[in-house]
Amino acid sequence: MNFATKILMKNIICVLILLFSMNGFIVKAQNIEISSTYLSRTWFADHQENRYGKGDFCQYKLEYIQPISVKTNKKGQNIVWMTSLNGKYARLQNSEEAAIINPDEILNFGVNVTHIRPLSFRWSMVATLGIGIYSSPHEICWNSLLANGGLIFIFKITKNFSLGAGTGLTNSYGLPMIAPMAYIQWQTSRKIKFDLNISSGLKFNAYAQFGKRFKLTWKMIELDGMSSVFKENGKSKLYSTMTVSSYLSPSVYFTSKFNLFIDAGVTMARGSKITEREIKYMFEKQKDEDVRSFRPALHFGVGLRYGF
Repeated sequence: MNFATKILMKNIICVLILLFSMNGFIVKAQNIEISSTYLSRTWFADHQENRYGKGDFCQYKLEYIQPISVKTNKKGQNIVWMTSLNGKYARLQNSEEAAIINPDEILNFGVNVTHIRPLSFRWSMVATLGIGIYSSPHEICWNSLLANGGLIFIFKITKNFSLGAGTGLTNSYGLPMIAPMAYIQWQTSRKIKFDLNISSGLKFNAYAQFGKRFKLTWKMIELDGMSSVFKENGKSKLYSTMTVSSYLSPSVYFTSKFNLFIDAGVTMARGSKITEREIKYMFEKQKDEDVRSFRPALHFGVGLRYGF
């Protein structure tokens, strides 16, 4: 990973905190997913290839979405209220300086309430509000509670392509702040389908269905992240990490809604950043010698889904 890529990752980590703290919201049915992901041990280094130890990453994830109310208006459009739980727990086994900069454990657990309402034939509105714990399991306190929210207006250009824009709310950097948000969803209806979604992070997938029992998905690009609030020398700080991965994910369906999946591929980049929890530090430029990240790692995962 070159220096320009690291700088880009460093800057967008802060913006993506807002997206990662919000669950995907264009869902109208009950869904649950339980999974585990492992990233192999790699060097923690700067852009000059100076090494500062090694580390691996193991994450356990639970996502649950439950509709509260689904009504249909006179035009046959759905008006939806739903709640969602999104939990992530990660263990990071690092050595040398990598163990000082990166925490040993991260717990992210959030609850969101989301409302989806059509405004016209092509326009719709999505509003969401939630709160979560973003901390080490052993350092949970009031500062670990982060609120998030968003209001997005979506325009359906075609049956398979929608664009949206709005604002998001977060207190990740202390005082509540509003930031712009974007929404893109694109799906094809061919034998090999493509799906682009940036409603919660960034996902660009290609997939094909083979009969009723087998589906092969190529997660071409997937951005994921976690964050943790902690105190150092009496100051509240925010640790953020982001991964950029590409992997194959075959799924075996036991029923039309219940499936087992296995992931195998590569995580091209895993960056990390520590900032003070003040808005002025959100886009603070790090010194070149402080920009460090983990080298590409093998990506493995396994999980169960119901309803997706």
